[in-house]
Amino acid sequence: MVERKPTFLAANKVDDQNHEVGMWEYLSMGLGEPNPVSALHGSGTADLLDLVIATIPELENNSVVEDEVESETWLRSLSSVDPMSVNRRYLTNS
Repeated sequence: MVERKPTFLAANKVDDQNHEVGMWEYLSMGLGEPNPVSALHGSGTADLLDLVIATIPELENNSVVEDEVESETWLRSLSSVDPMSVNRRYLTNS
């Protein structure tokens, strides 16, 4: 069985309600529900960060063991894609 890594889809440039409608085009990419964020205003970034942090495994005594961190690949890649020009073939091996 293939282990599926967590995927977070951030829809940037959702600066107002007019842009929020367009973010749903990202659903067609099949990567999950988009999380609206605005880098300009900082809105939505805390919610996205909370989602990411919730997937990080708990470490005993809140300490980080360097060897464990290096061997874990819980964050594999970060990609920027445009839903209008995405080629799914490139997303399958990320």
